[in-house]
Amino acid sequence: MASFKPLKQDCPICNGARRDCRRNTTNDLIHCRDSEASPVDYRLVGEDAHGFFMWAESNGETHPDWQAQQERKEEKRRQREEEQARRNQQQLSIEERDRLTRHLLKQLYLHDDQRQNLRDRGLSDAQIDSGMFRTIKPGQGVEGSPRLFGLDFQGHYIAVASRSILCPIWDTKNRIIGWQNRLDDPQDQGKYRWPSFKEKTVHLQNGELPITCARPISKEGIDCTSINLSEGNLKPFIAAQKLNQLFVGASGANFASSQEQFKQYLEELSAELETKLVTLCPDGGAAQNPHVMGQYQKTWELCRAWGYQVRVAWWGQITKDSPDIDELEDASAIAFITPEELWGIFLQEQQQKQEEKEAEQRAIEEANWVKLTALTRVPWRVVNTPNLNLDDLPGGAVYVVKSAKGTSKTESLKPITPQHDNAYALFCRIALGRSECERIGITWHTDLTRGGSAGGLKAGFCVDSAHLFNPKNLKNNGLLIADEALQLLTHLFGDTCNKGGKRPLLLAALEAMIGATIAGGGKVLALDADASDLVCDYLEQLAPEGTPLRVIRNDYEPEGYPVSFLDSDTPDAVVDELLIALESGEPSFVIDDCKNGVRGCKSIAEYVRRVHPEWANQIVEINSDTTGDPAIIDYLNNINQASKDTLLLCCSPSVTSGISIVNNRFQKVFGVFNGILTDADAAQALGRVRPKDVERIVWASEEGLIMVGDGSIFPEDLKAHYQRNYEANCKHILGFGVGYNPITDEWDSPHFDLYCKLSAYRNASMKDLRRRLEERLRAENNDVTIVAAMCGDDTKAGLKESWQRIELARAQAVANATILNDERLKALEESNKPLTPQEKLDIEKTWLLKNYGQPLIDAIQHELEDGTVLTGYQAMCLKDDRGRYKAKLDNFYLLASDESVAIAKDVKAAQRQQEHGRGVCPQDLRIHTRRRQCRQYLGLDKFLKLDEEWTPQDFWTMAQKARDNAPHVKDALNLSIPADPKQSTGSWVFELLMEQVGLEISKRLAPRVKGQKRFKYRQIEATSWHYAQLYVQHQISEVVAQDEEVQVSQSTADWITPPSTYIYETTGGVIQSEMAETITTPDTQPLATPEQLSQPLAQDADNQVTLAPDEVNATDDAESLVGRVLRSIRGFDQGATDWVATHSGNFLKTASGWFVALSEIGTWYEWVDVIP
Repeated sequence: MASFKPLKQDCPICNGARRDCRRNTTNDLIHCRDSEASPVDYRLVGEDAHGFFMWAESNGETHPDWQAQQERKEEKRRQREEEQARRNQQQLSIEERDRLTRHLLKQLYLHDDQRQNLRDRGLSDAQIDSGMFRTIKPGQGVEGSPRLFGLDFQGHYIAVASRSILCPIWDTKNRIIGWQNRLDDPQDQGKYRWPSFKEKTVHLQNGELPITCARPISKEGIDCTSINLSEGNLKPFIAAQKLNQLFVGASGANFASSQEQFKQYLEELSAELETKLVTLCPDGGAAQNPHVMGQYQKTWELCRAWGYQVRVAWWGQITKDSPDIDELEDASAIAFITPEELWGIFLQEQQQKQEEKEAEQRAIEEANWVKLTALTRVPWRVVNTPNLNLDDLPGGAVYVVKSAKGTSKTESLKPITPQHDNAYALFCRIALGRSECERIGITWHTDLTRGGSAGGLKAGFCVDSAHLFNPKNLKNNGLLIADEALQLLTHLFGDTCNKGGKRPLLLAALEAMIGATIAGGGKVLALDADASDLVCDYLEQLAPEGTPLRVIRNDYEPEGYPVSFLDSDTPDAVVDELLIALESGEPSFVIDDCKNGVRGCKSIAEYVRRVHPEWANQIVEINSDTTGDPAIIDYLNNINQASKDTLLLCCSPSVTSGISIVNNRFQKVFGVFNGILTDADAAQALGRVRPKDVERIVWASEEGLIMVGDGSIFPEDLKAHYQRNYEANCKHILGFGVGYNPITDEWDSPHFDLYCKLSAYRNASMKDLRRRLEERLRAENNDVTIVAAMCGDDTKAGLKESWQRIELARAQAVANATILNDERLKALEESNKPLTPQEKLDIEKTWLLKNYGQPLIDAIQHELEDGTVLTGYQAMCLKDDRGRYKAKLDNFYLLASDESVAIAKDVKAAQRQQEHGRGVCPQDLRIHTRRRQCRQYLGLDKFLKLDEEWTPQDFWTMAQKARDNAPHVKDALNLSIPADPKQSTGSWVFELLMEQVGLEISKRLAPRVKGQKRFKYRQIEATSWHYAQLYVQHQISEVVAQDEEVQVSQSTADWITPPSTYIYETTGGVIQSEMAETITTPDTQPLATPEQLSQPLAQDADNQVTLAPDEVNATDDAESLVGRVLRSIRGFDQGATDWVATHSGNFLKTASGWFVALSEIGTWYEWVDVIP
């Protein structure tokens, strides 16, 4: 018959959430009613007749193997118990211990130095002799019993690690029942050691470690008030002599681990002293030690359960520097408190310790913040002026100019540009670039015309187009301008600068431009109010060796403006204040770092229009949707004149810098920062309206929205994150024999170093955005007032409705747009001219079709809150959620497909950058393979089944794996998995993972069972499953279609088609456009074109051995992973296929001897025709 042991709150399944849990002592099963539990190291094996779930310890075996595993475990348990019982029976009795130990001690003596040590601790010689302390050392010969612990099996020498004092342990009857060795030189490994040799230990016959009873050697005046408890064995002996009281001591304060002895000692001493009072004497620092306090708590709970009254001796011994009870010189200093008061002191100390730890961490983070933001370089020139002047700078140097906002940095460029024959001005935003070029006398690149300019080339352009402009133009008295340099460099590492994998080409072009400018004796000017060491270090590394980098610092601090910094959870109060200002006739400027969303700038403008439709013609919106509108272009080019009739100018981050509104039109500036812009960019945006008496009403989220990498604020940690992910991904790819060249040197490149520093700064800003922005505004000499703010529900509802209207209108506009053919789509996407709003809609609709396919678009439905059901492109536009839905379905596709598809995507991402011949950027490499492997390891693929229901117990293995591998899950999937099973239940982990692959989960409550907690069944929602299947079918059909297209087009050996890249040149004073051939680097070496880069690899391919026909035919029935990867790569697009064919020499080298792989390469790419 089974017997049960109540677990109370020690249940490993629910972690004490329930009180009725129990353990079956026969088969070791845990019975627990918590249906939502997801325990570590346990698996569900059934349910008993009373509604308890039965859990068994798991070692990864399947359910049918559990019984056999349980039997093996039970057998091992029995063997352990039998062995322990055998050993316990062999242990010496108390009388034998006393006799044999005394016999041993007669052969030993105490050395003078150790005697003096005990004297120094307050013992007299008589007390030392009474305690029978002895010196022992390694290899010391004795004549003892082979049965005595601490001696070898012959009883001829003492087993001790180093020279020590042997400290006897006494029972209540003054018998020696063991000893501890107090090491002279513990070397930070603990002063005390238990004596043992092999299986001979000091444990008593009941399995407990001995605890000591220390009595004063004086028989007179003994204080019988209480039984005193102290940690250790030597310490209680010394305290007993000094205080003339009885002490009980336990090593490590582990009284509760020797309950049988402890209870016996208390009973005997209580009868002897006629007291039921127990005094606990904590060591110095014990109140700060959670482990020791845990032992104390168990001790006083036991004492109280046995009927004793417990008090705590307290003399203020909070820290380790405080004396222990044996070191206390004045016993009158002892006061007595309750155990609860001691626990309160402990909690207070823990709180203080946590606060100190947090303060230390904040100090580290602040030092890191300063390192990421400060400019510590010795300036070449220091000025203090409201109007910066840079027209006297010598050439041949890189200049970094740090000057506050509103100090005419842009105006200072006007007299410089005429001094140079050629000039390039780099920008991060079209609106900024157009406006500034107009002011400094440089032509915006889309306005350049053939034959339209005499002399040199002076062009402004976004850095996204840097590869289109030949650096060699700057070798002739060139000027390279990078205004708002920090924003520019940040933008250089953004998504738009990696279209087609061009980022390495852009970085190389920037380096070449700097080199050409310096080589021609020109100037490189980087200007920014927030210029820091990051900018200086990077530009110095890019410039030719020996190039002077000169810092110009303008210490002038412009007069600040008044800031009302709203303290509220949401920015809705800003909108209320905005309406009040507008209704009072105060024209207002709004900057919102979100274009879209309920609280984005588009929603705010629409809400104002809905409340006051009569203002519609006086509201101007500037965001990425409108910057290509000719009317907006004209508005920005002449903003101080055009804005005179504007009541509300509502902007997104498109105008965070570069424009200056100085016409005194706007009387209020409103800033809403949801967490897209950093504190520096937010402060920059607030300064677009120049008059200093204009109040700024600002709201910022406490934390930002967009973090980079793993969210670390330390550059070195971010580097490690990317390297970990890449190496794990690369190892998996190479493990399958795919021809893939791992990166090595890129980890130390100045580009990646800057990226990690900029990313660490962004993460640090996002982590504490509200505080960082407030501090920055104060540091910039502004008068900041914190204002508590609240808003009504009407504003919140109005903003929500406005956004819904915008989304619906946009979806309808996309549905009404035109689907472009491939030629027209390519032309628009590669156009250097701003796209009109209609062209953007056409592109969006075309990509919806390309991404999802017509069957999914026809099937999709989207229900609005009012019950209206949208279909087709309207529904697809809303469901797409600006690409987020596609990213999820891509995860589903890769998980459901052969692993070669994920590998091919990773290889392709690297190829896109490598084909430009400028290496790769580590942060741009993809880890689809690792993510797929992670999801597969967690077991998500096993749940990709429709019409199957699961209980919470079905997910516990998944959750356990996720917790055990939390760092890897964070790296691969960017999911933070709490270690506490209560916070990371199986159901929670399951739903997180399913959400990442675009599948929705439906739930239903299980039938009610009396006495049992109800749980929910979960299954994949059928509609979302149907959509995912249609997406997979579309991806497969696209691969097949492109596969057929590639076969038709592969009739010649001209594999590489030069990209449609043009570089602006000047010849005889006339601007010309010509096909790119080379880009000049700082040392005048040409950058190879794709054709030139491919030649060595093609030559490698020429040298490969051609397979005989019979060898090829022998492999027709097999397809290796290499072949599957090549098939997948070819399915993406023809350009990828071209690259693979041209670089196939690398594949051949990697797969040398792999006849299956070689035959597939020969079959797919027709070696006979390609390589004669």
